[in-house]
Amino acid sequence: MSLVNDFNNEVCSIESRFEGGLSNTSTKKFDNLLPIVSKITGVDEKEIYITAAASRASNLWNRLAQGKPLTNHYTLAVGLIGEAGLESGLSPAKRFIGDGVGHYDAICLATKANSIWNIVAVLEKTTFSVSDMVKIVYPEVQVEKAITSSNNESSNSDVNSNAASVPFAWYVGACGNNDDGKWTDFSDAYILEGRWENRYNDRFIDDVKRMNVGDRIVIKAAYTKKKGLPFDNHGKTVGVMGIKAIGTITDNSDDGKNIKVQWEKISPIREWYGDGILRQTVHFVEASAGYIKAALLRFTFDDMAQDYSLCEEQYADDTAPEIMEGTSQIDPYTKTDFLDDVFMESDEYDKLKQLLEYKKNVILKGAPGVGKTFLAKRFAYSIMGCKNDNNVEMIQFHQSYSYEDFIMGYKPVTDGFELKEGVFYQFCKKAEQDIDPSSKYFFIIDEINRGNLSKIFGELMMLIEGDKRGETVKLAYRNEAFTVPSNIYIIGMMNTADRSLAMMDYALRRRFAFFEVKPAFDKPKFKSYIEKYIRTTSVVDQVINRFTELNKKIEDEENSGLGRGFCIGHSYFCIPPVFGQSDADWYKAIIDFEISPLLDEYWWDDKGKAEDCRTDLIKD
Repeated sequence: MSLVNDFNNEVCSIESRFEGGLSNTSTKKFDNLLPIVSKITGVDEKEIYITAAASRASNLWNRLAQGKPLTNHYTLAVGLIGEAGLESGLSPAKRFIGDGVGHYDAICLATKANSIWNIVAVLEKTTFSVSDMVKIVYPEVQVEKAITSSNNESSNSDVNSNAASVPFAWYVGACGNNDDGKWTDFSDAYILEGRWENRYNDRFIDDVKRMNVGDRIVIKAAYTKKKGLPFDNHGKTVGVMGIKAIGTITDNSDDGKNIKVQWEKISPIREWYGDGILRQTVHFVEASAGYIKAALLRFTFDDMAQDYSLCEEQYADDTAPEIMEGTSQIDPYTKTDFLDDVFMESDEYDKLKQLLEYKKNVILKGAPGVGKTFLAKRFAYSIMGCKNDNNVEMIQFHQSYSYEDFIMGYKPVTDGFELKEGVFYQFCKKAEQDIDPSSKYFFIIDEINRGNLSKIFGELMMLIEGDKRGETVKLAYRNEAFTVPSNIYIIGMMNTADRSLAMMDYALRRRFAFFEVKPAFDKPKFKSYIEKYIRTTSVVDQVINRFTELNKKIEDEENSGLGRGFCIGHSYFCIPPVFGQSDADWYKAIIDFEISPLLDEYWWDDKGKAEDCRTDLIKD
């Protein structure tokens, strides 16, 4: 079915819903907004509803709020408003209110005609100004506004009548390592002793010093749930924040660590769901920061119930076939996302991208544990600009892998043998048939040097060269002229420390560029990452300093007999401790059961050297 026909069918369905009545738990705010929008814009209510609903059918508001690509539903929906003489149509609140406030916090519709924005929003009693934010985003245009908190336009006094009784508060965690380094929940102890402690030596110091006598404070805990929720989460994992105690600060020692509090224990714990979850140990929450923050303060201090309709929308069942022909629900993924996920600097990323674009074939080489496999797929995503798994294929070579697995060959079936197409053949055909000239496809090969590459690639050894793309050769098993399309990029991963592997075929080697992935112990991003779950500063320092020193010894080929390719990677330390495991026990377990066996393998003929290194790693 064509895109237009599909869209028209959707509009017919929406029209019938409009005639049958609008409201349900997730749309009542929007329904209240319709008559106000119609009055201001002069557009018929029904047309606005059809436009909005058609856009929502493709998760428009959700996608915009998360910065995701728009679908064709939105393009056609805006066309409806365009016919009414308006240049732009629906927008979520976040676009006008700013970061931290999305469409779950407010429903906002904006139309623009003759360089004037008409902003209409349904907000749940909040203090920020939508129009002021519009002026920041679009300083060159005039703004006419109408803000309402109910079915009718309300006065400023109405808007603030339901404000939180507490305008701001500190939300703090109460878990940390005890004196023995074991992860402990100190909530009951703090409540009983009338105090709270920042158990970090180098974090949140300034925040704690800012806490004043008389400030309100909350002990909270963040976790997740799938069952026993007061709304339909469609089987999804839901973020939860439990409110354990509320109190008032009575004294601050001004050391950035200790305060005294008059606590009131909350029993049973009250749970807040979805947007607004605070995971960091110390948060300062102001009602003026947006609807969610104000609602959280009312929930905490005024016993106001949470609006679960927002949760129902956030955790809605998005598995229904809402995607139209030619559209997709694909999360964006940029260079910035890649650099957030991977311990690589911007200039290194640029160099790797240039290599791949120039050569079309790159091998990520490096010592064990430097994150080559983790990096490869995310690198492909970043070049495509989205997490499109349809354009990515990942396999692993091994000693038994063959041309028949990779390209084509006879495989046993019930009554004999049948010619089967291999994974690379099928991937090439898929890329070749893509009508979008800008589409890129990525074939990722883990442990590329574990296979017999000449045997696996066969006659395709020539075709994978960057300047031979588009040329053809006849396949061995079929009289077919085959080509490797120019939109395919090959990324291989090679472990430089495995001495059991043969050297890579020199003829194949020249068809690849080689990029070394190095351990990240010296990178600030790595330290920040492990500090999220290792709260003992001395253990963090041990990981960074001792493994930096160990790798220097390994790189000294003359004395170690090894060299840079045998350095130890950072990914050994990228998995947090299990529940109840202290930071020190976590570190020692990695040394005993992962690093020590590797060192024994490295110096199999000199056990004393391996033992000396192990001793340096675990010394007090």
